[in-house]
Amino acid sequence: MVIHYRSAAYVVCLTIIVLIPFYTTRADLTSLAKNDPCPMFSALDPLVDRELLRKKVTDFRNEYQYRCARGCAMVSASLFGQSAVRGKNTKAEGVYRRVPIQLGDLTGRWGLIPLLFGPLPAGQTLAPALQSALTAMFPVAPPTPYNVDPNQRCGYLSFPLKYSKRGLRISCSFDLNCGLGINIEGGVASLRQNVMDIDDPFCAQALCTASATSVTNNAPVLDYQWIDLTGFEINPTIAGVEVNELPIFQVASDNPDPCETIINVKTDLIQENLSRPFATIAQQIQLNIDSYCGVSSDEWRFNLYWRRFFEYYPDSYEWAHVAVIPVLMLSASASPGIIKDEHKAFQPYFGNNGHAAVGATAGLYLDFADTLQVGAEFSYTHFSSRHYTDLRIPNNLYQTTVFPFFTNATVQPGDNNFFALRALAYHFIDTLSICVQYNKVEHKPNKICLVKQDDAFLPQELAAVSSWTNSSLNASATYDILPNFGVGVLWQAPVRQRNSYKATTIMFTAYGFF
Repeated sequence: MVIHYRSAAYVVCLTIIVLIPFYTTRADLTSLAKNDPCPMFSALDPLVDRELLRKKVTDFRNEYQYRCARGCAMVSASLFGQSAVRGKNTKAEGVYRRVPIQLGDLTGRWGLIPLLFGPLPAGQTLAPALQSALTAMFPVAPPTPYNVDPNQRCGYLSFPLKYSKRGLRISCSFDLNCGLGINIEGGVASLRQNVMDIDDPFCAQALCTASATSVTNNAPVLDYQWIDLTGFEINPTIAGVEVNELPIFQVASDNPDPCETIINVKTDLIQENLSRPFATIAQQIQLNIDSYCGVSSDEWRFNLYWRRFFEYYPDSYEWAHVAVIPVLMLSASASPGIIKDEHKAFQPYFGNNGHAAVGATAGLYLDFADTLQVGAEFSYTHFSSRHYTDLRIPNNLYQTTVFPFFTNATVQPGDNNFFALRALAYHFIDTLSICVQYNKVEHKPNKICLVKQDDAFLPQELAAVSSWTNSSLNASATYDILPNFGVGVLWQAPVRQRNSYKATTIMFTAYGFF
């Protein structure tokens, strides 16, 4: 009887070890939030015990009974921090091509003259400050597309932002039977997005360059919340820096007015009527351009997974001992946290901004017992539609980022496609394991339908800039302190973006098996 209990305990311990690989938090479902498109819930990565693979054939003759063993659970808790000050914009050609840009300008710099364009929605009037600007700047004829700078300088603002996300994420997994299991994961987070002052060290170094030349006070015309790009041109003496990363500097007083030359509107008129009183304009169109800070529940996920081991050449001296591991997963998620206020320009998403999501994942891994585990993973995420109150929608195709009017609409987010490549070295040094993973997320364009039809609004223009892509690289290390307890660290670095944040994430994880 004593031998029986010891054997049972031995079987349970080995079962726990072999189930470790698939009790990890994986990036199966992706997010609707371009600030955190591929959220990680743990630093723990798929680990296959190679010694166990060697022992299975000799120690367990009945493999089916072994693979159906029950009774394993995993719990992990992770503290993480995420930050960004740059992203990539949406355009891929022209002077304003796809380059690192301020977070407030991902869908284009803030166009001011286009705010005067377009038909008025039913029952709405132009804000008083905009009406005054229209009268002062275009007293004879209304503005035309020729009055819009294609390089987004004359009559445009730029908003430097500093984004940060801090929080706690947990993951709980339970083995069911015959390769089946369930996984629950979620967390809470604090989100900050600050409009950077001109005294901010980053702003002072990257934007407010000392070599700027101004006719009046030897400094660019800047406000504490935004950079006024009107009336400045690129300083040709600065080399080795992307054109679109530089502020635009005013030409000497004896040169022609650059804005009058480009768009036939004088610089003084733009600054006096639009760029300098923009705080008043924002207030009148009910747009909050202050910094944002909030704490809320983030996304919560529920996963049902299946995985199996298929071994080849376990006792061969000629061929490599390899295990083929297919993985299938069905997932659903909810985002019960704070929903974005459409009147707050700089409020990021918590989770999927109130949209539910479902998805499926398929992966295939090859585990070479003496070297590495490598594999690839594909997933698809579909989001539910949701009613939006006071969604800001352009009423002219030349408007970018800031829109003067809003209405109620139903938004069906585009689907996400996800692809990942992973390489893992299990117990690379003693009980230290390392893993590198490449992720790519692609978000398809949204579909936007007005609740009440109004031909003044152009929801298709807003949908056209709603797609984005994001690629990142994960590097993680886990250390098994005890057979059933370990710690880990994960670093997620940005690789390539389009209309998304260039964010870096650091995560610390503690995990245990029971």
